[in-house]
Amino acid sequence: MNETRLQRVSAFIGERLGALDGARDMRALFQCVERNGRARFAASDGAELRYDELCRRARHAAAHFSRLPQGPVGIHLPNSPQWAISFWGALIAGHAPLLLDASAPLQAHAQALAAAGAVAVVSMDAQFSALPALPPAFPAAPAFVPERWENRVLLMTSGTTGAPRMVEFDGQALIAQMRAARDMGNETTEIVYPTAHGAMRQLALLPFHHVFGFAACFLWYSFFGAQFVFPREKSPERLFQLCRESRATHIFAVPQFFLRVLLEADGIARALFPRECGPLLRWLKTGFAADGASIDRFQKLCNRLRRHVLGTQIRFLITGGAAPSRFAMGALNRMGYTLVNGYGMTELGIVAVELSMDRERRRLALIGGPLNGVRLALGEDGELFVDADCAAARAFEGGQWRPLPRPLPTGDLAERDPSGMYRLIGRKRDVLLSDNGENVFPAELEEPLEGTPGARSLCAILSPDGRGLALAAEMDSNASAEPLLSGVRNLNALLPLSRRIQAVYRTDVPFRSGAKGEVNRDAVASLLRGCPARFVRLTPGTAEDAPGARLSGRVRALFADALQRNEAGIGFHDHFLFDLGGDSFLYAGLLSRIEREFGITIPDGERSAYLTVRDAALNIEGHGGK
Repeated sequence: MNETRLQRVSAFIGERLGALDGARDMRALFQCVERNGRARFAASDGAELRYDELCRRARHAAAHFSRLPQGPVGIHLPNSPQWAISFWGALIAGHAPLLLDASAPLQAHAQALAAAGAVAVVSMDAQFSALPALPPAFPAAPAFVPERWENRVLLMTSGTTGAPRMVEFDGQALIAQMRAARDMGNETTEIVYPTAHGAMRQLALLPFHHVFGFAACFLWYSFFGAQFVFPREKSPERLFQLCRESRATHIFAVPQFFLRVLLEADGIARALFPRECGPLLRWLKTGFAADGASIDRFQKLCNRLRRHVLGTQIRFLITGGAAPSRFAMGALNRMGYTLVNGYGMTELGIVAVELSMDRERRRLALIGGPLNGVRLALGEDGELFVDADCAAARAFEGGQWRPLPRPLPTGDLAERDPSGMYRLIGRKRDVLLSDNGENVFPAELEEPLEGTPGARSLCAILSPDGRGLALAAEMDSNASAEPLLSGVRNLNALLPLSRRIQAVYRTDVPFRSGAKGEVNRDAVASLLRGCPARFVRLTPGTAEDAPGARLSGRVRALFADALQRNEAGIGFHDHFLFDLGGDSFLYAGLLSRIEREFGITIPDGERSAYLTVRDAALNIEGHGGK
């Protein structure tokens, strides 16, 4: 990586954060946004909106808000310049903004508005009469009013980690969220950078009421002076087109969006490269290639492929808000995009991001290490605890505001790899109990089957008949079940009997819901118990000689020999370097053992494709290893 470029990015971040030295309130953050001056904030309705004009309009909005009695103001708008104007205008006039999901009718937020003591709401929903509803157009005020400045922002949790609740951030915490970026320039030159390194155009896809959209997209990028691209249509095809046409450089989105990107890339590759799409797609999805020359050819094809997907101008992609797909992480990073994983919660803000420029590391879907001002720790049962300077101060529960615990138990189970980075392995409440009393993490059963043709969503559950583990599958109505059943048989061949999938329940009922696009495991299990007629029960049958399964025992023994550790601690998908603590010297020894044991020669261009037992076994089979 270019050290001079890193130094420039670090200096840019340091200079911006220097303006917040000693600051503790939202006024200081607004002043930093205002210093972006004539830089473009967005293109709105065919006209350019600069940062100085955005701030001027926010003061006009404040003049209208100042006529309201004291109390919070709901912001019930889709991502747009009007959202930003209303947000800052409310703060300037002394009102705490309550950020609401604009995809739900305003009536759905009546309880939250009442609990917050809201005095008005900015919305285009004219059906709500419990509070004054202000349209998001604020005429120019005859004169600016004195600035009264509120220092609180209220967010609602999504309910995926418990009952929905309101949390309160103060200006000091949100300034700490900006300072969390302090060390990013030491690792990457692409997440933020000065204008001399190019334009930053953020596709404002994540809703700003969501903590990921609010903290990472809106606050971070308006603080650093990026331009926002606001999509009017949300269909995948239109979003991909907008991304290319607007030359967006940054996209932060939930995992489901990137799975849709991968599906789009699959179809485009088949149309562009009908003769080469088979080997190309296999390499994208598994990392397998016959030789180094093939990888060089695939990378050239991917340069063309990216032009037709999100474009070649993309510089940084982040997924978060839900558990990412390792399948999509691997394929999109091989395609040449930089896709990383981030972690946060509504109560905490954004606390970790994987910033590695190593493609092999990025495909592991780590959440990275703690950002500046964040402290992570693991409990005895593996639960992740977070203490962060950027965390919310309190939450509204049981009819009153209560302080949030520090550190906060997240309910997420995680592990720390030898390099000190963290990886999520599941939700504490989602852990399944096998017939012999062992804990089974759903991802162990779901991740190996991701990308199966026709399967839109997969959900590992306890079988409703009480006979072991099962897999619920949301599938296209006209798709064959055989690819999924074959995949289950192959997976079962690698697992002990107590951890195998005993039945597959197929349905066309959508599993994913909410802004995050998460699968609610409890809801799927309840649907299967309550409405079994909506599902078709399929039996996988006996395990076949699965790809990679035939040789996995011998390969695992070679891994154990090279690492001088017990075979039982080496998983099918564990990475030799990042999960198992190996190094380049030990890896070279592993490759030599594989060549001797199986009578193959590993091409130079393929020597990085044997880093897991699964990948090594597949590649050995591909080379005719015995």
